[in-house]
Amino acid sequence: MKPSTKSLASKASKPTEEEAKEELRIKLNVFVDETEDVTHEGMVRPGNPPYLTDACLTRCLRGNDFNMDDAFKQLSKTVAWRCKEQPWLPCRLCAQNPLAHSIRVAGFGDGGQPVIYTNFSQAHDRKDVDIGMEHLMCVLEHSADALRKKEEEASASRAKTRQTSCDKWVLIADFDGFGLADCNPKAMVCTAKLLAHYPERLDTVIMLNAPWAFSGLWKMVTPFLKETTKKKVKMVSSSNLERDCGAILGPEMTAWVSAELADNKGNNTKEWWEHRTADGELKEHDARGTSSFVQSSSWSYNHVSSSQIKSAAFDTVGVGGVKISKVVEL
Repeated sequence: MKPSTKSLASKASKPTEEEAKEELRIKLNVFVDETEDVTHEGMVRPGNPPYLTDACLTRCLRGNDFNMDDAFKQLSKTVAWRCKEQPWLPCRLCAQNPLAHSIRVAGFGDGGQPVIYTNFSQAHDRKDVDIGMEHLMCVLEHSADALRKKEEEASASRAKTRQTSCDKWVLIADFDGFGLADCNPKAMVCTAKLLAHYPERLDTVIMLNAPWAFSGLWKMVTPFLKETTKKKVKMVSSSNLERDCGAILGPEMTAWVSAELADNKGNNTKEWWEHRTADGELKEHDARGTSSFVQSSSWSYNHVSSSQIKSAAFDTVGVGGVKISKVVEL
């Protein structure tokens, strides 16, 4: 059956991706101009590039199936949220006690995705969901910064590859230490709401060794998740990590995760930010992240203060002239 004249006209009038981006940009600029306490400068960490880039607009449009009203609604909420919350600020609790949370960027996956890792037993303050979200915001911003720095390095060296064109990340949740007290649906609902401010950024969630206690919580929360989000979640046993996730993580990251799992056993007071012993010897396993990551410009201690790092006293300049213990005060 031939398409109707009306359907042909509808298809002909559909804007291109470039036209949709320009329309969304104009609508957002008007929103910023007309909204109190919302500015382009306030959307980003001081010194960072503008937030409303072509890539940002494209991710939002794609995440909303190019529905202009939905894309504008989401992104206008996000820019107002960014100006108010300043998500790049470091976690206040970790500044006092670095053992409060364990979630951090630990390296890059096989496709260039930043890999965010967390372990329940290593996070000593898991009850306060709100401050946990504050910490997660900071880590997500660190992930975005890591991607941008990697892209800038590739552009400068003209070595742009599949691994430098990625704009998504992988999240690994290691359930070692998870108990009934952690079965708080608020944490997962708040995480889903927070991720809504980062559309089309999530590549895969790897849930390692999730216990039976988590299954009830998962059933409770999944109705609130988009179908596309649920499909990104992989329940994986550590014994099958390489088989099930090796293609996503790549050899170096897979090896690091396996070593980290072993290092965490019975060691819930581990100072993961210290890569040296008290005598200054390098530890066999660097819990900060993969070797290539911690020696790159993409890496920094983004929520531990310099006064808390003892290893720095022993460090020298590493690969590429990057100081291994460099600290970026945010």
